[in-house]
Amino acid sequence: MLGVFGLGVQIKRKCRQTKSMINHLKIHKNIFNKFNNMSNLAKTENTSKKIKMSQPTMPQVINLTQAWMKTNPNVKALNDSVSRFIIQGCHAYSIVQEPAFIELMKKAEPRYTVPSRKYFSQYHIPNAFEKAINHIKSIIDNECKRVRSLLFTTDGWTSRSNESYIFLTVHYITEEWKLRHITLNLEYSKDQHTAANLNNLIVRLIEKWSFCKHIPMYFVTDNAPNLVAAIGKVSDGYTWKHLRCVTYSLQLAIVDAKKHQTHPTQDRK
Repeated sequence: MLGVFGLGVQIKRKCRQTKSMINHLKIHKNIFNKFNNMSNLAKTENTSKKIKMSQPTMPQVINLTQAWMKTNPNVKALNDSVSRFIIQGCHAYSIVQEPAFIELMKKAEPRYTVPSRKYFSQYHIPNAFEKAINHIKSIIDNECKRVRSLLFTTDGWTSRSNESYIFLTVHYITEEWKLRHITLNLEYSKDQHTAANLNNLIVRLIEKWSFCKHIPMYFVTDNAPNLVAAIGKVSDGYTWKHLRCVTYSLQLAIVDAKKHQTHPTQDRK
């Protein structure tokens, strides 16, 4: 049984060969042309399927299973991603040695070998930190020399393990009217947070980041006596002023007002 479907014609013939049918269709040119178009389309689809289903070559198979060399660009990109994962998630360096993490990376990319904890802690992340420092310095050098003023916010705090830290952040508006916030440090401080020690630390950080002395500087802090006294002492060559945080002062006023507020039920009595 032979049939040509989609042409509006069916030919019944007790034969498995199509040559006789094709010869017959040649008499009917319109039908024969449609038959040729359908045959060419089928051949094209079959060819594309064969290409998609073709087996990979031996070099391709080896490339898919062979471990990447350390110089491979993909290794560097993945090392950078693992470093960002550790830094942004505040994970311990030991996470790269966890069996579950190694298994995850093997399933994600079998050709990638996760470097050791020592590699990330002593080489890769310190280098990334230095690059970030240089990048921030270039931004400050290019932008801060042309700004009208600089605003700094600073504060100190103590961790749960009773370790003292202090941070300093600079804020300014560029010539293109873009507001910048750059955290300059968050470092451990062995010294007590006295006014003299805080003043020395602030001056050291300003000199470290090479801020121009002639640019007016403003420091916003809370009402802590040690910070107020530290900022109140202006070092030689600098022109800065101290501004107390309005939000902090307002919060203190609200808390104090609540303490002296009379409860409605007490008035009724």
